[in-house]
Amino acid sequence: SCYHSNKKQAIMDELIPRRTECTDASRISSLINSSTSSLFGRVHVLDVIEKANLAITLTNGDVQAHAALYDYPNISVVKPDEWEQWLTSNYDVSMATAMNSLFLHLFLASDVTNQVTAACEIFRTSFTALVSLQYVWLVAPLDVVLEPALQEIFTVVEAAGGTTPTYALYVTQRHQHFPMLYIRDARLAYCC
Repeated sequence: SCYHSNKKQAIMDELIPRRTECTDASRISSLINSSTSSLFGRVHVLDVIEKANLAITLTNGDVQAHAALYDYPNISVVKPDEWEQWLTSNYDVSMATAMNSLFLHLFLASDVTNQVTAACEIFRTSFTALVSLQYVWLVAPLDVVLEPALQEIFTVVEAAGGTTPTYALYVTQRHQHFPMLYIRDARLAYCC
């Protein structure tokens, strides 16, 4: 769970989330490692920053973590405007729409930072910044094992019946980062 604990809050007090700037590119590039490449492929950081719908960086004066979210999956077999049909025909998903979903195209965190806490903060900030955002999806090759921080935050989405997917699909949802707010209809007995 990504709800704040005192330990997580102490770490986050030192880190400030903000929109990523192009000047962050060289430091973000220095965070790329072999597991990043196996999950996200070859990445040109400046292109990722410029084209992302939302790019968030955690900083303490130096870049400690970064995530880039797009409005389509990070795989070439799906055209950006056809991802909804691909998602619903290959996975047991019916709630994803272009209005409530983004896809993780890059996540990096320094070894110094508690990576799980950094990821939680980045996704909490994403859900705060975009009020209609309900789901962040991650599409990964089947043979890739997610980094521990991403394993902690994302859950596996099952393939649709009768299909054999060529990619693994993961999701993190708004309610994992914020408590659900239930609103009930007001009744006359509540006033006066």
